[in-house]
This record gives sequence, structure tokens and C-alpha cells, in this order.
Amino acid sequence: EVGLRRYTVDGTPTDCVLLAAHRVMRDRPPAIVLSGVNRGGNLGEDAIYSGTVAAAREGALLGFRAAALSLVYADGEDIQWATAEQWCGPVLNRLLTAGWPTGIVLNINLPDVAPGAVTGVEVTRQGRRKLGAAIVDSLDPRGEPIHWIGHGREEDRGRPGTDLEAVSRGAVSITPHVLDLTDEEARAGLAERLR
Repeated sequence: EVGLRRYTVDGTPTDCVLLAAHRVMRDRPPAIVLSGVNRGGNLGEDAIYSGTVAAAREGALLGFRAAALSLVYADGEDIQWATAEQWCGPVLNRLLTAGWPTGIVLNINLPDVAPGAVTGVEVTRQGRRKLGAAIVDSLDPRGEPIHWIGHGREEDRGRPGTDLEAVSRGAVSITPHVLDLTDEEARAGLAERLR
């Protein structure tokens, strides 16, 4: 405890949610778990690696409505924090009014535009954006080899209906994620082939 209703955790984002739910708020559980606003988008496969999305996922696993909020920005450019300030509240209010089932994580990405340039709010599907295409080989100060995974990405911003395409047009993207990652069609097919 670092102040009135202020806590810090030396651990992962999911540790924060677990300790909040089971210790800090155990007598008065939250109505919703919000993770973020993250500096940088969690688009496409980023959501798999993201601590911001993982914290929201933990909230959903605990039975709460949960959302991850991320703000896209370009390296070297000013971060559009005013966009998050102006849009997060209204977007969340609309979602809470509409409702969404527990067991679903909403991955919300705000575009890298000024608040007045946001083109709308869209429900999207996860796009394709793979990190790690640019690997730089070097030596550390002791002469040991290191491999720096750069910012190079293979991404498709042109696939209609995806998170990447929506934010590239200036829209707020809302992508619902399920907790059970099992591909039922592949599971059934594999089980049949292994008989």
C-alpha cells in the first residue's frame, strides 16, 4: 500500500489483478477490470504477448467483465494521450450499456490521431502483425554475441474488418477475445485422424 486506495505490486500485470481481486478488493469486488491505457497498440498477434491484454484476460478468467486499452503511436512522434482521455470513457460507457458476456476480453485500440480526427468505433477481428522480422546480431560490452529483436513487423493493414485496418483509418478498434484458445475444428479433425 503506497497511499489511500493506491497499491503497487512487484510482479506481472496478471499478479496485480489477482492480488486486487483476492486481497485488496476481496470484500467489494470490481464491476469491471480495465487494463491500460497502454502506450503502444496491441494489434494482431501483439495481443498474445501483451501484459496489458494478459491482465484483462486474468480479470475475465476470474469472472469479471474485462477490457484492455491501448493507444497506438508512431516511434519518434508525440503520443496522442488526449485521444485516450477523450475517447476511453465514452467507448466504455457504450460497451457497459450494450453489455458483453463474462469470459470475453475486449481488446480496445485507440488510433494514432488527434481526438477530433477519430473516425468512429468499430468491432473488429484480430489482424495479422508478426513482430521479429528484423533481428540485429551484435556483441555486448563483454564481446558476447547478442541478438536484438528489432521493431520490424510483417503486417497487413489492408484486410477489411481487422483491428489493424480500422486504426489505420483512424477508428477505435474493439476486438472481442475468447479465453478458450482451442480450435474445435482442428481438435475434432486431429482426434479423428489419430483414431
